[in-house]
Amino acid sequence: RLVEQKNPLALLDYAEEVRKSISGFKLDIYGDGPLYEVLSHEIAVRGLGNCVTLKGFTDDKSIYQKYDLLWLTSLFEGFGLVIIEAAANMVPTVSTEWGPAVHEVIRSGETGFVASGFDEFVDKSILLLSNLELRNQFAIKAFEDFHDRFSTSVHKSKWIELINEVF
Repeated sequence: RLVEQKNPLALLDYAEEVRKSISGFKLDIYGDGPLYEVLSHEIAVRGLGNCVTLKGFTDDKSIYQKYDLLWLTSLFEGFGLVIIEAAANMVPTVSTEWGPAVHEVIRSGETGFVASGFDEFVDKSILLLSNLELRNQFAIKAFEDFHDRFSTSVHKSKWIELINEVF
């Protein structure tokens, strides 16, 4: 959703900085909402049209497989399901510090990074985008963490365990 809570204009700020260090940098922004036109205007005004594209809404979960990183710039979230979806597709995340739950879904320094400010977000993004070996390590760890904590089989066994305890 392209709404204030998701802070999508920050994506453009980060893109402006990261593209200075990463040759061929591209950012696709998915979603729709009240800030779509604002983002479109800002992309044009900032001259980011050659590296930032608004893709609109999608419910295709396999879309993550096309990307090296997920950027999450939210001001607050309830949980961050998008991070789990990315991890299920071997995509590490660089996220803002949007609340305690971000640490439930990102093991900072292993499956992605939780950045405490602008410079750290940019630096961690550049680190992962410029180091394929490190990015692959994070991708594998993200997938393993997804499988160990969030997969259907894990939740099914926990539900069965809970039902057996109650009955």
